[in-house]
Amino acid sequence: MTTGVAAGQPTCRAAVVVAGSVALLAFGLDSLVEVTSAAAVAWQFAASDPKQRESSALRVIAWSFFALATYVTVESVQGRVTNPARSGDRQFHDCALERRYI
Repeated sequence: MTTGVAAGQPTCRAAVVVAGSVALLAFGLDSLVEVTSAAAVAWQFAASDPKQRESSALRVIAWSFFALATYVTVESVQGRVTNPARSGDRQFHDCALERRYI
């Protein structure tokens, strides 16, 4: 959608990619964490005595979520400290307004 965009400015799609890259990557990593958790639970219940593998499976699941949370936190803080007023934020806001009024 390029309606109302001046020549040389990125389109809405490009502004969303610029503004939300960490969120997009975190969403993909969250899917990886969910698959890892499912595999850990499947591994646990594949044993003849699932109780023996329970603590190991829970540990894998917990570390996966902690790693994802650490990544998102570090990237968010680093992004705000190094570049507090990104131009992409304004472009993303303009695109949101553009879609609202069309």
